[in-house]
Amino acid sequence: MICTNCKKKFHKGDKTIKCPQCGELIAEMNNPKVLHYVFYHCTKRVHNNCSQGSVSYEDLKTAIKNELDRYEIPDYYRDWAIEHLQEVIDDDITTQTIIKENLIEQFNLVTKNIANLVRVMCSKDYIDPTIQEAYDEEEKKLAKDKRDIERRLEEWSLDQNKWVTATKETFDFSCFAKYWFEQGDPETKTWVLSKLGQNLILEGKKLHISGDIPFYLIEKMKNGVRQELKRLEPDKIPQLSKESLTISGVSNTVRSAFEKIRTDFQNL
Repeated sequence: MICTNCKKKFHKGDKTIKCPQCGELIAEMNNPKVLHYVFYHCTKRVHNNCSQGSVSYEDLKTAIKNELDRYEIPDYYRDWAIEHLQEVIDDDITTQTIIKENLIEQFNLVTKNIANLVRVMCSKDYIDPTIQEAYDEEEKKLAKDKRDIERRLEEWSLDQNKWVTATKETFDFSCFAKYWFEQGDPETKTWVLSKLGQNLILEGKKLHISGDIPFYLIEKMKNGVRQELKRLEPDKIPQLSKESLTISGVSNTVRSAFEKIRTDFQNL
């Protein structure tokens, strides 16, 4: 609140009845100006004695937008990545089909070997203890092999779309996150912040964001593109234009970042 008499700015708490500087009663002030501020602070759930101060909403928004600037890419860079992703998917389908067929072949072979082993042992009236022990060991081995192949088949089915979705979402986020954050409702803003990474640190009244690896790879890609453009045209300010993607050095830099991001998600 701003005192109408002395222009002192002060916090109007529940028990504040007058200006702390001139003593003017709030009730007697003529239409005083009331200012609203939003601050974020540590909840102290981890460390009760945390000494870090609060950060204003405006400073928080600025910090997040500055972070998003680091990873933002033009829509045509995003489109290029998605188009390349489709090419990779088409090539991957052939490879993954071969892998699945090999796993099924291994599974059928192990199942057949187990059946043959059981058939042989059931055909004998008497089994020497030594032979029985060898049979039991072989049965355990085949059973383990069968479980391993079943697990690999299940993982194969679950993992096929994960890396594709994660890669596409990374480039979508880099392209649109800043717009989502600036235009979105509080829930959308919170979601954008959560996508940047989980390691958020409030220190010295400033928010430090440790983004996930894919976003750092995109930032590295942007810096690499600018360096390549600067090398080709040292007198110009490097811009991530649509035409720049036709330059082999630039497209190779983008492709390299794409492959690293894709590989990271495939290895998760």
